[in-house]
Amino acid sequence: MKIFNTSLKKSIVEELQFLDQNYFVFDTPVPFKEGLILYPVTVRHYNEFLVCSSCCMLNKNKTAEGLMLTNLEFLIHNMEDEQNGKTISAQFSRLMELVFHIKNGYFCKKCKKHFTFLEYLEMLQKSPESVVCPDCGGEEFSEVLKYYVNQKTHKSEFLINGVVVNSKDFDRLRQIILYQNLPDYVDDSFVNEEIKEDQRKRQEILSKGQQGVSASLEKKIVAVASATGFKIEDIYDYSIRKFLMLLTTVDDMIRYQADRVGLMTGMVSTKTPIEHWIYKKDKSLYEGYRDANEYKASINSAK
Repeated sequence: MKIFNTSLKKSIVEELQFLDQNYFVFDTPVPFKEGLILYPVTVRHYNEFLVCSSCCMLNKNKTAEGLMLTNLEFLIHNMEDEQNGKTISAQFSRLMELVFHIKNGYFCKKCKKHFTFLEYLEMLQKSPESVVCPDCGGEEFSEVLKYYVNQKTHKSEFLINGVVVNSKDFDRLRQIILYQNLPDYVDDSFVNEEIKEDQRKRQEILSKGQQGVSASLEKKIVAVASATGFKIEDIYDYSIRKFLMLLTTVDDMIRYQADRVGLMTGMVSTKTPIEHWIYKKDKSLYEGYRDANEYKASINSAK
């Protein structure tokens, strides 16, 4: 795993590299803090994860206001926004459920049993004066997920199952979640916005060459099953990480075999060796950067 963001703290980079070798590669759940465990998200929740994980990609460096905040403070700032706050809050809540295998709502402090908001409301309606846990008789409950300002440090924090997650913890959390589940994830928060926009245009140009066609998740699952012989119902329970790696590896293998046949028959010629479908170099989206106009010109000149 190569991490291209050189502005990322050394301690986080070292942790990610350790986790990659010892946890990510085996889809092993990652111990995070005080009993909290980060689980790989499965293909069943692929679309949900892609939508919800965007709250971990918020770039505080895009705004002057964000430069003065920590990543956690910037997330909370966006969660309190009148226009998009409810959406971002819902995304973050669901993401925490997916990665920590918890149900947002309340939990009994005595036995740690979880109750959804609806379940807690039903218990409250039955016993308005004192809610009692049906399992252990405990009468103290706490929200599974909530954020607040620490009165001593005056810093933003949030609780997950009663465990305090501060700004430093959150910096680790957001990176681990993304690298654990997305094998080709590139943290581009360090890249200039103009370069990002040019890169977006470059990708548009490239997609036009492919008629702008994209494949649905269902089509990708069927493609992996067709190429590998794996059962479709089994693929649903694969981690997103392994599924995406399978998909790209199958595509790379087919392209490599076609190119090799083309070379052997003389139908294809190339000045550089064909990249092997297994031994591929890690490349950043912005490596060897050329702006959109340069890229378009290079395509036109090749026609």
